[in-house]
Amino acid sequence: MDGSIVGARPNEVPRLAAVEGLSGVTSLRGQALEQALAQHFVSDTVEAWVARLVHAGIGAHRYVGDLGRLMADPWVTAHELSLTREHDEMGLVTTCGPAPRLSHTPIRVGQTSVKARLRCLRDPW
Repeated sequence: MDGSIVGARPNEVPRLAAVEGLSGVTSLRGQALEQALAQHFVSDTVEAWVARLVHAGIGAHRYVGDLGRLMADPWVTAHELSLTREHDEMGLVTTCGPAPRLSHTPIRVGQTSVKARLRCLRDPW
């Protein structure tokens, strides 16, 4: 396996029976289950295992521990969870996107700093 996977809560262990390549692990618990899964997971890529687990109804995803890599991930940037914008004094800065709100108001990216907006108006290209 080429990375780490996060997923499968204890109450989801019975669903592992539906996952291709995980036969015989549903009767295991605790450390025995962890060891068996680790042995199975080295047989394929993270993407393949995540796809199999999700198909079986188990919430799973690739663990990304490198913040820079996570902030540059195409899915993360496409969903505006990571934004790179002009800062008045520092140039381009990458930050987290807007936080979700507990209302029906759509989540929108805020405006850049005043100086950066004025620069864009003076010299848009």
